[in-house]
Amino acid sequence: MGGNTNLNLHFGLWKYSPVDSAANGYKYCYPYSSYAAPVAARVCNLLALAAGTYSLGVVWYYLIVGDLIAWRIAVGTAIFAGLLQISVLILFVNSELCRENDCEIGPAAAWNIVVSLSWILMGVELHYHAPSSSSKHANASFEMADRRYHPPALQTSTIL
Repeated sequence: MGGNTNLNLHFGLWKYSPVDSAANGYKYCYPYSSYAAPVAARVCNLLALAAGTYSLGVVWYYLIVGDLIAWRIAVGTAIFAGLLQISVLILFVNSELCRENDCEIGPAAAWNIVVSLSWILMGVELHYHAPSSSSKHANASFEMADRRYHPPALQTSTIL
């Protein structure tokens, strides 16, 4: 086969490869050259990961320990993670890489939208379902577990 063949490329945040490479059994990707790398999208992606992980960590900390440390901050960071995640897609599509090539929405971009909405939904749910600071989750759980059944006292009456 000779001639000039156009290759369809699969672009990702960190590497790219020909679209047919996985279908043909090849497992190779090419790193970007320094000028074409979507650096801003990469930074937003890493920041979104850190913010979302922090929010999830606060939720798990509350579920295990029952302490409300940084709950309100977790609400904000979850929503911030969603906004950062959607900005990854926006920055990637508006990058020099996509301006020079014909970029289309692929499976990773669709998942990026799903993840963005999930982070934002998590932040909203954390806000509306925040535990009150007067009653701690762990203490309430232990109180319920320690309740013992105390049957009502029987009233005895004598029949004559």
